[in-house]
Amino acid sequence: MKSRKSQAASPRSCQNRFLATQGAILYAVLGSSDSYDPKADPLNLYRFREMIAGDLSVFTQPGLNVGKPSSAELQRLVLIIVEHFKTLVENNNLWELLWHEDKPKREKAAQLIFFAVADTFCKANNIDIAPETNPGGGPVDFRFSKGYTNRVLVEIKLSKGKVVQGYKTQIGIYQGASNTDSATFLLINVGKMGQKLVEIQKHRDTQIEAGLATPEIIVVDGRRKRSASVRETLFEVIEDDFNDDDDEE
Repeated sequence: MKSRKSQAASPRSCQNRFLATQGAILYAVLGSSDSYDPKADPLNLYRFREMIAGDLSVFTQPGLNVGKPSSAELQRLVLIIVEHFKTLVENNNLWELLWHEDKPKREKAAQLIFFAVADTFCKANNIDIAPETNPGGGPVDFRFSKGYTNRVLVEIKLSKGKVVQGYKTQIGIYQGASNTDSATFLLINVGKMGQKLVEIQKHRDTQIEAGLATPEIIVVDGRRKRSASVRETLFEVIEDDFNDDDDEE
């Protein structure tokens, strides 16, 4: 029987696996479409390839110490990855990859960018953590694992989509999943938020009061920033002004 240590993917195997598959993903999508625009890059396929193979310096975390394998340590490391993604989007112009001109890209584009950030963070910081997409039909986008028993789920949703339905569905998967230590609902605000955040926060409070396991909600501001030459504050954003046809996501 393999030891628990051998079952956890190493950073090098994590790197090799995704470097081998990202080219296949790219060409499979391009081969199925006669009109994929590399400049618009609606699914962020080209940016995914660049980030996986590019300079890792922006993803490094000086002084980061990785502790012994445990549920708590896995949760801490996944939170670092999520918070780093949030910082890159909000403060380092990664929000630009979520948009094509004045319209947000599809949800899959955001998921792929997070995928690239998580994998590159894993390599850059030599963290023994394996992000995996859920092969099933459920809404969970990523499963981080350390060994066999420690698992953390991350679901990504754009504010323009069916946020409340997505959150409630993930709650059911999280509460019914075995060997899952925690879950995070990563809500990227690209506009059309309305009362969606308020609704899922109320639903989360109700679940907590009932003593049930509930995914944490983290909001990332992915709205477009105004040009530095015209905005009055550092993070002044452009509010909802797009026609959306992707509400089914």
